[in-house]
Amino acid sequence: MSRQHCINRRIIHASILFFILSQMIFSMGSSDISHSNVSLKFAPSDAVMQGLILSLFAMTVVSCVLIVKFIGENRRLKKAKDELLESKEELFESAYMDMLTGLPNRSHFYLRLAELSRDTGTGESTKAEGPFREVDVVYIDIDDFKLINESRGHQAGDALLKMIADELKKMEHDFPETYVARIGGDEFVVMLENPASRKSTEKITAAIQEIFNRKYCIGECNIYPTASIGIARFPQDAENMFTLVTNADMALYEAKRDGKNRFIFYNPSMNEMMKQMTHIQNMVLEALSEDQLYLLYQPQIDYAKHKLVGYEALIRWMDPLEGMIMPGHFIPIIEKTGQILSIGKWVLEKACIFARKVNATSEDDIIVSVNISAVQLIQKDFFDSVVDIVGKTDVRPSLIGLEITETAMITSLKQNADVLSRLQQMGFHVYLDDFGTGYSSIHYLRELPIETVKIDQTFVSAVGESEDDDDLLRLIIHIAHLMKINVMAEGVETIEQLNFLEENHCDTCQGFLFSMPITEEEIFSGSVVPELKYRR
Repeated sequence: MSRQHCINRRIIHASILFFILSQMIFSMGSSDISHSNVSLKFAPSDAVMQGLILSLFAMTVVSCVLIVKFIGENRRLKKAKDELLESKEELFESAYMDMLTGLPNRSHFYLRLAELSRDTGTGESTKAEGPFREVDVVYIDIDDFKLINESRGHQAGDALLKMIADELKKMEHDFPETYVARIGGDEFVVMLENPASRKSTEKITAAIQEIFNRKYCIGECNIYPTASIGIARFPQDAENMFTLVTNADMALYEAKRDGKNRFIFYNPSMNEMMKQMTHIQNMVLEALSEDQLYLLYQPQIDYAKHKLVGYEALIRWMDPLEGMIMPGHFIPIIEKTGQILSIGKWVLEKACIFARKVNATSEDDIIVSVNISAVQLIQKDFFDSVVDIVGKTDVRPSLIGLEITETAMITSLKQNADVLSRLQQMGFHVYLDDFGTGYSSIHYLRELPIETVKIDQTFVSAVGESEDDDDLLRLIIHIAHLMKINVMAEGVETIEQLNFLEENHCDTCQGFLFSMPITEEEIFSGSVVPELKYRR
């Protein structure tokens, strides 16, 4: 029963009581009333007056009681209303706000999309029906955030997210009609309503990227995050708002596939790429179990001594239906899914077996190097798994090289340096791969137990094109030698490149000039022999 209904009943009861009381008093004018053995007699006129006075008094009392009751009920109703409003706000905040960053969450983002679509039931809106002339969705994903969490700890990861969110919030003030939300663990979205032009969206996205391309001090450590960004535009890229988000996500994936730390606009060809990614993800484990994956080995040459010094193990995938699938197409996918962990162990084990066999017939040690993913390196059991594989395959650690990239080191320099130092103390060789394509900090060369830097082929292929490029390559070689680090050049394909590297005292080389990657069978059969000598 509601409070208002109770008040109405009390008013009715009071009215009935008042009516009965007034009738009793009025009847006193024509009869004697006896009380405590005392008889009182009133004249009719006096009795009527007395009855009226008592009636007015009773009415006043009842009115006061009802007014007090009404005021009390009104206060209770107002308090209940305030509590309901407060609860509603709390429920809205818990349902639609991200507790960590204070930004709108995924649910609120999709609610906003539904509002923009003018159809909260289906979220569909044709190009002509949209309430806005144009909406651009900027989809953001922090690169390698999982590595930051695992290497720095989840508290540091949360602190980084809060700091980034605070910076993104400022954009709502700097750019009108901008909406910012956190829609996943390391994913944000910025929605631009009625942007002036594509160039305007590029300008805003560049400002977003600048937020990530800076140093964040968290406790005693510095974190240098980067972000991959995908952009889709309505109505140019989608028929409705929800397809718009899907297309922005596709563009984001393409940005990651192209090397991360960049933004890319959606184009329709990406739909096919997304299908291919899902297809590869489903195929890769089957490929491992059915021996579709195999290793090739590219010779590494000490040119000054005209001597073979090592091989780099390179994974290949020959699918019976798709044909050759190159690492650049499937490695980023299996890194994202975590499948790189099992495949990485398989590669290392195969390379160790090959190293034992190839060194059984060699007078000098031939080092077989394996590429190590950043995802593998930050695993807590990485050190133990490497040691276990070497023990299982009965190969000396000094015959194995571990190739890491600069990007792998950026997430947790100290932790990775400690692991690599322990491995180096056991005899493993540590190479810094693709030097010059990442952060290229000399600090890494000082802090890490690097034995050899591998100069990326983009520097080698530029030899002779400009004096500045040549000077830069000379400087890299010179600095490495000053730090007592060997230099290996990748992608050597011409005599001119080889002559330049020899003149500047590059220690070792690998590339098509000497040999393409070859199979284990070709190596042991002697059917393919690396070319060790060239005339200048």
